[in-house]
Amino acid sequence: MKIAVITMVFNERVFLPIWLNHYGSKLGYENLFVIDDGSDDGSTSDNRIINLIKKNRTPLDEDDRAKLLSCFHAELLGYYDLIIYTDVDEIIVVDPILGLSLNEYLSVDNYEYKNPIGFNVLHRNEKEAKIDFDKPLFEQRQFVKFDNLYCKPLISKIPINWTAGFHWSQHKSQYDINLFLFHLRAMDHTVAEERFKTLNAVQFSSNSLAKQHSFHYRLVEQDYFRLIFSTSEFEFENAKASLEFINQIFETGSLIEGKVARIPERFHNAIELNRNSTEGDLSDALSNHSLIAGEHLNKETVNTLFSNSIQRMISETPHRRRK
Repeated sequence: MKIAVITMVFNERVFLPIWLNHYGSKLGYENLFVIDDGSDDGSTSDNRIINLIKKNRTPLDEDDRAKLLSCFHAELLGYYDLIIYTDVDEIIVVDPILGLSLNEYLSVDNYEYKNPIGFNVLHRNEKEAKIDFDKPLFEQRQFVKFDNLYCKPLISKIPINWTAGFHWSQHKSQYDINLFLFHLRAMDHTVAEERFKTLNAVQFSSNSLAKQHSFHYRLVEQDYFRLIFSTSEFEFENAKASLEFINQIFETGSLIEGKVARIPERFHNAIELNRNSTEGDLSDALSNHSLIAGEHLNKETVNTLFSNSIQRMISETPHRRRK
């Protein structure tokens, strides 16, 4: 199965290399599409980015972003069987108990789209050290918290119309309890502090401001950290090393919002944080996962598909002025 993954970034020097390493090693770097929304920190000059799309930076409109990515998703479906979109701090993992790679798992089931089960990775700051990017994530972080908003419809073989934030679409949710989305936003206090400075400086469109989209980016720093690092010591102490409670999603319909769990041992090597970019890594990925052996979409084609997406986004939302 031909699978592509898309993300959109602005100055993501910490999370973009992790994203590239995870999805590139599993699905092929030539099948990753990075839309650069005006980065100026050098992060998008990583040599593993084969499909880099430069977008003119304007005030961020979350409705436009979701619509643009929906259109680009549809354009890529002409070349791929399945498209995944994730924000750059979202890592999708197959339950290691199955012994299948992401490519293998997504290729064997009969479905049109999937919602992975969403968890925020937590930093227990009092007892866990600063993150070490040379070690796997779950050797260093023991806890995750279930979040219904991150059970996103991100994996689809059919056209999809995402709403702002990519939390919902026009399709009814189809949860897959073997797929996990780990949201890395709160994986480390120091990383979060640095990233907040970038997020807090983002300019939003009048439309997004009126709708309170991404309101947390505009909080004062103290309130932002109170929001994302809100887990109590009681919750940490009483967390069980099991994710079996997610079965209740199907059995009772209860999404048990905010439940904290200790990550089971089988996940300890599920997310590598090695951020190095080497020619060896790139050649291995190209030879193992190419769209057609040794080939990938050329730059002209990718830029045309993205240009078509912009034009479609504009033509399908003529009623709204963007400022």
